[in-house]
Amino acid sequence: MDFNDLTFVLQGNMRPESGHCIRAIRGLFPDSKMVLSTWKKEPILEEWDLCDHVVLIPEIPSFDGSESAKNLPRQILSTQGGLNKVETNFVVKIRSDLILQEQFKLYLKSVKPGILYAWRNFTAEPRKTGLLFHLSDLLLVADTRTLKKYWDQPFDSNLASNLLPEQYLFWSFVASESGYSLEDGCKCSFEQIRRHVKAMKKFVRILPKNVAVLPERLQKHDNSFQRDKNYTNATSEVLLLELAFIARKCKRFLKL
Repeated sequence: MDFNDLTFVLQGNMRPESGHCIRAIRGLFPDSKMVLSTWKKEPILEEWDLCDHVVLIPEIPSFDGSESAKNLPRQILSTQGGLNKVETNFVVKIRSDLILQEQFKLYLKSVKPGILYAWRNFTAEPRKTGLLFHLSDLLLVADTRTLKKYWDQPFDSNLASNLLPEQYLFWSFVASESGYSLEDGCKCSFEQIRRHVKAMKKFVRILPKNVAVLPERLQKHDNSFQRDKNYTNATSEVLLLELAFIARKCKRFLKL
């Protein structure tokens, strides 16, 4: 990948680490574009001058529903605001307090169109839903068309109320690309696991954990499955055995 053809979209509130996040990106990628998308009420940082564009999003009216359902439209709106400024062929969406490392450069060179590259691997939330895995949106890499489509999913407040925002976004995207049913994804049968793996292997690659650093305040709460291996390089049989084991644990939580 030519780094001149790459835009970083920083999304989120201004946190204690946000200045460091911006400086790290500009230091590692001086030739890339950088867009910051945040809320109008956020404090202005001097590092904003390092960005090519700053998009200030107005707060949206709140509505009744779960916290997940309320947060999802805010995430979509602020991310789309940044993506609308992207003119390059490739884009990195990054949370505004994540610190990129030098190793990230190496993995960007292997990025291919039509594939979604994510950090943090897959996360299970079996006590909330039977949907076994989803991607974290802390750090996503793709060609611009793919990432814009990822963040342009129809909003269903009923489904969103039962899923975490990241679960809703990822499986809505998979459904739009493959016909996989988001509702079916919330079931916990072995056949659903098989289809789950097939869908993931087609559209997803996982970045290793050493490409970025979580803020210290979040590290103790990190419940992602840390794997040095790439799920997509593992055999289907290994994946199915691993997911089947996790599914049995999920069933105990869900009392299925």
